[in-house]
Amino acid sequence: MSLSYIKSTLADGEEVLGQLKITKLQYLWPIISLPILIGIPWLLSVFISRATTEMAYTNKRIILKTGIISRDTDEIRIDRIESVDIKQSIFGRMLGFGTIYVTGTGAKIIVLDAVANVIEIRKALVSVSDEVRG
Repeated sequence: MSLSYIKSTLADGEEVLGQLKITKLQYLWPIISLPILIGIPWLLSVFISRATTEMAYTNKRIILKTGIISRDTDEIRIDRIESVDIKQSIFGRMLGFGTIYVTGTGAKIIVLDAVANVIEIRKALVSVSDEVRG
């Protein structure tokens, strides 16, 4: 993932501090179900989703971009973060991935789904948020 959209929207003085990656384990269930007709479209859907999703955090904001034909973006300024929560299934805990819920002021929520190294990313987001607040 090249973060082309995110890099093109950076403000003056803003720099990307980290990139979030979607776990490759999303392919597991579609591969297991390949013998079933639904497995192939599901695998294709996961592939397109991974290829068209960009997630990153900068020193100023968290950015989520999805879509190939249409584009959806969600952003929260780092200084507006109220909480960073994670949700992991048993399988996710064993393999280190999960979903991050970033809640901002005004009840804005960004859901970063199927993020690899979810615990480390949460720590980094909380650390950056604390630094910005001083």
